[in-house]
Amino acid sequence: MQDVFNTMSLARLSRQELLALLANLQSELSAVTGDAERRTISTKIEAVKCALSA
Repeated sequence: MQDVFNTMSLARLSRQELLALLANLQSELSAVTGDAERRTISTKIEAVKCALSA
C-alpha cells in the first residue's frame, strides 16, 4: 500500500479509483486515535487530493 502514495503511482489511478481511495482513507482517519497514525493518514489524504486536482 505504501507504493500507492508514490506521486507517480497516484497519477496512474483513475478519478474513480482516487475517489474510492480518498473515501477509504477518510474512514480510516475517523477510526484511529493516535496522533502519529492520524498524521500519516492525513498526509496520504492530501496526496490523493493533490492527485485529484491535477
